[in-house]
Amino acid sequence: MQAFVDEAVAQGGRVLLGGSRIVRPGCFYHPTVIEKAPLAARVQREEPFGPIALLDEYDDLGEAIGRANGLPYGLAAYAFTTDLKNSHRLSRELRAGMIGINDGLPTTSQCPFGGFKQSGWGR
Repeated sequence: MQAFVDEAVAQGGRVLLGGSRIVRPGCFYHPTVIEKAPLAARVQREEPFGPIALLDEYDDLGEAIGRANGLPYGLAAYAFTTDLKNSHRLSRELRAGMIGINDGLPTTSQCPFGGFKQSGWGR
């Protein structure tokens, strides 16, 4: 996790929350939010499987959907919007096993879930 964060910051990203290990026995990392991580940063191209969230700006919703779908992964996607038309488009066009629209937890531990592409092969 630290390598993802350090690289994003070195390339111009900004940590808004967290960004470091929790000092205690074991492998624990503070929930981390990074804004403006460059598209070239590893955290934009790989699944960190840790508590890192990215805040990205976009000018066109199609551009944002294309960037998300252009990755070889598709476990989960999240979007926050006040526009019902955009929420319907996102739910139709994002290619992910779970899609949370204005919902940070679109599944529960009791529900089977999986992804698309290199993020899963079924439920």
